[in-house]
Formats: sequence, structure tokens, C-alpha cells
Amino acid sequence: MLKQLHKYSSYAIFLLTVHSAVGGTNLLYNGDFKEGLSGWHSDMVEASPLAVVPVSGGPAAQALSIDARRIAYGERTAVASAVPVVEGMTYRGSGWMKRLSGSGYRSRVGWVWYDDEGAVLGLENIWNDVLWGNEWEQTSWQAVAPHGAVSAAVTVGLEMGYGEKNAALFTDIVFEKMGAAEPALLADLYLERIGGPGEDVASVSLRLTNISGEPLQISSIKWELPKSIAWTVEPDTGLLLQVGTSKSIEGRLRLVASPDPEDIVKAVAEVEGLGSQSWQTPLNITWAEVSTRSFSELAAPNVPTMPFKLGAYYFPVMIDWGDGDRRPGVRALEPEVNRPLLGHYDESSPEVADWHIYWALQHGISWFSVDWYWNQGEEFLNEALDEGLMKSSLFDQIEFCINWCNQEPSGTNFRDYDYSLPTLLELLDTLSDRYFSRDNYLRVDGKPVLMIFLPTAIVNANGEPEDTKLILDRIREKARELGHPGLFLIAIHNTPGVPDYATAGFDALTSYSFLFGGVYPDIGDRVAFPFEKVVRDYKEYFGLLENKAKEMDIPYIPTAWSGWDDLARWGSERAAQSSYTPGNTPERVRGMLESLPEYVDPELNLALIEAWNEWGEGTTLEPDTKYGFGYLSAIRDVLSIDGRGPYETARPSEFDIDAMQAAPEVLTSTPYAKRYNKQRIWKNGLMIDFESRRSLSMKAGQNIAYAWIENGSQNAFTSGPKATLDSPEALFIEADAVSNFAMDVSMKKATQVILRWNTESNQKWDNNRQIVLRLKAGETQGELSADLSSLPEWVGTIYQFKIIFNKDPEEVQIGEIIFN
Repeated sequence: MLKQLHKYSSYAIFLLTVHSAVGGTNLLYNGDFKEGLSGWHSDMVEASPLAVVPVSGGPAAQALSIDARRIAYGERTAVASAVPVVEGMTYRGSGWMKRLSGSGYRSRVGWVWYDDEGAVLGLENIWNDVLWGNEWEQTSWQAVAPHGAVSAAVTVGLEMGYGEKNAALFTDIVFEKMGAAEPALLADLYLERIGGPGEDVASVSLRLTNISGEPLQISSIKWELPKSIAWTVEPDTGLLLQVGTSKSIEGRLRLVASPDPEDIVKAVAEVEGLGSQSWQTPLNITWAEVSTRSFSELAAPNVPTMPFKLGAYYFPVMIDWGDGDRRPGVRALEPEVNRPLLGHYDESSPEVADWHIYWALQHGISWFSVDWYWNQGEEFLNEALDEGLMKSSLFDQIEFCINWCNQEPSGTNFRDYDYSLPTLLELLDTLSDRYFSRDNYLRVDGKPVLMIFLPTAIVNANGEPEDTKLILDRIREKARELGHPGLFLIAIHNTPGVPDYATAGFDALTSYSFLFGGVYPDIGDRVAFPFEKVVRDYKEYFGLLENKAKEMDIPYIPTAWSGWDDLARWGSERAAQSSYTPGNTPERVRGMLESLPEYVDPELNLALIEAWNEWGEGTTLEPDTKYGFGYLSAIRDVLSIDGRGPYETARPSEFDIDAMQAAPEVLTSTPYAKRYNKQRIWKNGLMIDFESRRSLSMKAGQNIAYAWIENGSQNAFTSGPKATLDSPEALFIEADAVSNFAMDVSMKKATQVILRWNTESNQKWDNNRQIVLRLKAGETQGELSADLSSLPEWVGTIYQFKIIFNKDPEEVQIGEIIFN
């Protein structure tokens, strides 16, 4: 059935759906692993060898075990031998997965298309699922072999995840041919540019791409424009549009006119086999006319009328995670990256928050979902909310809710995340006391909204979805005891495969970002994912998640995305490891925004954009040095009911901007632990017993693939010599009050470890501030101890310590650690 997805969309898909009974033969050899690893390989065998293990109660008697706990970063993937395919045919892939450990973040069964020279044409089904509970789960996907494809290789993969890393089983992997696909045409119609005041110049573009694999012939393209302007393109006879090769036909038209709000641009194409196809979009007539003002001179923001409540994720760290040469942070890359109009501002400044709220309201954003970091009573990175937004003179004019980012930012947390009922009740007490009672807190049916970044971590820590629902219901009961009508819990989910969040007790479903979806990267000086292709995938993912939410009988909140550029986290010297989305101009983001209205739940009436200010990831809406107010103007133009057309806005003077900049001490290499944790002082000693997740923990440092607490021990997989387990930062132990150190250790290969420390006055690691500790000859486990008072460098205030293992990779265990 031919379907137009959005009446005035600058991005529209016309797709003829194929229904076929052909299929049922698995083209893949050894998908059930009866022959062990025959036909499968991995490029990471040294780091974590693949293994086939017997299973009971599963879809097959054997399964592939993938352990992502032994890798330091990224994913662990197994690849099957390539099989022949036929272009233009529909193929289906599927597989069964079972979680063994971890938070469950992102797994996949997918495949890669290759041409006759072995070059990659594209990907399918990248990061399609999460690991959920302890039962076997099936995932499936289907797609059309692109033009030029002669083979495909099936892959199964697992990301390391957050906090507790992932391990899983995969089996019964199927790759089968379903039948020939019908012709299908994808179209992007978008405005390329709009002139400023007095120019009235626009450039509109139509890109047509065949997404079925069958050649299509375009006989003509005709523009229907305001003021009787028309343009016709006659392609060469036999012009073919090809999928998966980035080849397409594109026509552009430069308009010089004074567009009316009702003006529509329409393009009509005659396509052999599909007949006449048409697409249309309203002209972009909205731009900001910016003046320089002091905030006290501003009138109340002119808020446009919106058809739904539009929110934006608000990241609380402007300068990002800069920690010296390894990850330089936003501040270190001028002028190589885009920067905020407000400069390297202090995120805790109410004056910064004044401008953020003013600009957000003026462009139709009526609420912020604030990324909020908390674990077992310890908080970090929350000054932007507590000291900035909440003390803004405009705070009561914008709604907000908490997005609990239950992930593990480096160097800021002291304990592993705990999802037991007592800890979650403590979380609710904190939220209720500080935020829920505020009049501008976002509510649904009177219930405070709480978004959770990693809902799978909560489920997997508590057994099964039904067990989690009992816990979440108890938390809702506690909310009612505290005077609220209940609690509205939103699960954030970022892959097309969606588990049953309703059974686990969640009230709604949304996303932070799908990132690059199934877009195959262009590898050059940097890794590039063209944004125009990302927009297409998001449209599909919106529909997938909406359908899944309907099946669960919970509402869906669609989230648009402004793109990506993480150069700030890698730095110029390692730019080739960074990735970005070229083409995420305000005009192309406009195409993403136009997809939102179709998927907004009419009762919940909420939508989101990621993000207001994720500067370390290049995902931003706030005014910047590259596009000015471009992204925000696109929001007004596309989504507002009465906000189209030129409008007035303001920016602060350079003098006022200078006053908002972060202080020098904030811009040091690793400021966050010291800024947020100094109140946690162990002046008279320290004990770490590793008895539970409530204990202090050691974190994976250099050459540590994974560190975890189990059975009263700190365990770790080392991946190379001089591997380090790092203590929490900002311990502030007074050396003159502590004279002894003791630690239990178990190692299979090594016989010695090094205790190294730094001080508050000198946080650089120095070989002089260390002591070598050895087990007795022939022993691999025992107690190591030292008289610290006899060491000349054991002076001052101890800021942090490390345990260093000097031998080859192995598994190590640390028992109780005592400084007294």
C-alpha cells in the first residue's frame, strides 16, 4: 500500500510493502553451533576468545558465548562466513539471545552487504536489541539486498555496557531469503537555505533514492512553486537510481521571492512502474533578528503556541569531561569545534540559566529533562540544576523533570550502582524533598515524571520484569505517602528492539538518541555518518517504537536529534577516532523535526529533542558560533502554530558573556570529583570491605578490562602489564593520621603489586610516591601490608591511590583494604 507519512514533511517515504510466503531455508551454515565455531570468526580473539557451550531449555542445544567483560571499550562481535545474495531480494535475519550478566545495554543480530569486489555496501539491524532478564529472547529484522550486493555476512554482537558489563549467549541464528521486493522510492525534499532580513533567498532541494534494489527510471521531475515559478529536469534516458551506493538524482532550485506563510513548494516525479509521485513542503520563512541587550532590559519572552509540549534534554556539564591530554574537552579545541554563544560558561550560574530559559521559551521549548547523577546518596554534576536553573529568575516559567542518568561517569562515583528497594526509596526521598514539590515540576495526571536512562539495569539487577514491577509499585506507594498522586516512570530506550517495559512497571517509552542507526560510515580523516541518511532511519525507528508502545498499551514520546560530533572528547591528535554527522545543518534538522508531530501521543502530548547543550558530543540546540539561532528558528518554523516569520531575539554583550565564564579552577584537568566530593573526607583512615554494592569500590584504570564486586572481593580482568585499579578520587586522607596499610590479594601469575598515591597539592602520579608489596615466595594469595609512617613521601593530604599489577593479563582479586 502506498502511504504518505506526513502532509507537509520535507522528508517523506513512499514504500510499497512486500508480503511474501517465500522463505524458510536458512542460508547460514552452523547457525545453531552444532559444529562448534566452524564458519564463525572474530577479530578480537586475543582479547576474548569465542566459545561454544552446551545449554538446556534453549532453542538449540549449543550456543555461542560472548563475554564483553574482557574488553576495555566498545563491542565484542562474531561474524559468520559470507553467503551469496541476490540484489533486489528481501532477506530476513533472526536469532535467539540470553543475558548472562550485565546491565543489558545493546546487542544485535545483523548483517553486512558486500559487492563483487568485497567492498561494504551497507549494514542492517545495527544495535537492534537489549538483553533483558534471564530468559531467551528472539530478535528479527528484514531488508532488501541493495543494488550491486553479491554476498552478506551475518554478525552477532554485544556492547560492553555500563557499570556491570555484559555477557550473553547467542544461538539459532537464521538468514533466509523471503522473496523479491517491489519498487520503492524514498524522497527528501528540504529547504537548503534561507536568506536573512531583506534577502528573501531560499534554496530547495529534492533528492530521490531507490531503496528496493530494483532499477527505477525517472522520466521527469517538475517543480510547482509559488508565483508560478516552475522548473523541469529531463534526466538522461535510462538513468538508474541505486540503493546502498549513495547515488541518487538531485535537483535544486534557488528562489528569490517574499514567501507567504501559506506558500508550498511541490515536486512531482514520473517514475516508471510507480507512476506520478509528489512531495511538498512549506517554505521556511522564520529567522531571528538579533540585538545585543542586558538581561534586565528584556521584555517577557514571546512564546509561540505549540501543538504539544516540546522538551529538550539538558546536559549539566558545558565543558564536558576534559581530563588533560587523554580527553581534552570542549575548552581545549578552539577554534576547531563549534562553541556556544555564551562561551565556556559556568553551568552553575543563574545568569547563564536566565538566557537558556529565555531562549528555550521563545522557541517553543517548554520543559527541560535534566540529566541528573545520583547513586546511594552521592551526587555529582548537579550544580547546573541546583545552583543554575533553580536560581534563575525565569525558572518558574519553564517546567522540568529529572532524567536519572544511572550510568557511570569516570572519576565521580565512589560505589557501584545499587538498585535494591532501600536505595530506590532513598532516591525517591531525595527527589521528593528537592524537586517534586515545585510547582513547575513536570507531571502527568498530577504524578511527578521520572525518566530513567538505563531501565534495563534496574530490571536485570532485580531478576525479571515482574520482580521489578513489584519494586516500582512500592516506590509509587512511597510517593503517595509523601503526598504525591503517584509517580510517572518513563523508560528511555535507544534501539529498535523493545522489551516489555509495561510488564516491568514503566508508564511510558521514549529515547535519548538512536545515534547513527543502520547508517554505514564514510571512513576518511574522521568517521562520518551523513545526517540525511540518519534522518531516514529515525523516521523508521519512530514508527517501530510507537508500535511497540501500543502493543504494551503505554504512550510513546518521540525524540528528535540534532546530530553528533565528539571531536572534543578525542582531540585533534586523535581526530581519526572521532565521529560526526556531516550535514546536520538547521535545514536538515528541520527535516528531523517534521517527523515529530505524527508520533506524538494525543493524550500524553509530549515530544523531546536531544539535546539543548551536549557540547562534548556536538549535540546542541542553544545558540552557537556556527549557526547562531538556526536550530531554534527551525523549531519555531516547523512546529509552532503562530510563531512563523521573522522574530526578534537578543544576546548578551561580550562584557556580560565574560562574566559568565567558568573560573580557572573549574577548567583544570579533572575538576569534578574535587568539586563535588570534598565533603566526603576520610581524614582518620579508610576501610573498603567489598561486601556489597553499598561498599566503596575500585574502578578500572589502565589495562583493566572490567572490575566488579562479588563475594566480598573486588575482582578484575587485567588486559596488559601495569594494569591499575583506581580508588575513588578526592579521598582527602590526612597522612599524619594514618600509619598502616593492609590488603588481601589473590593472583594466578603475579607475586607483587604496587601501592601508589598522589596528594591534593600534587595530583600528578609520581614513582617516588609508591611502595612495592610482595607475597611470600611460592604464594599467589595472602595479605600484603606496609608501614606507611616510615615512608618519606607519605605526607600531606592523600587525594587518591592505585593498585598496580605488573604482570601479564590475568584475573585478580582484592579483599579488604585498610588504611589506619
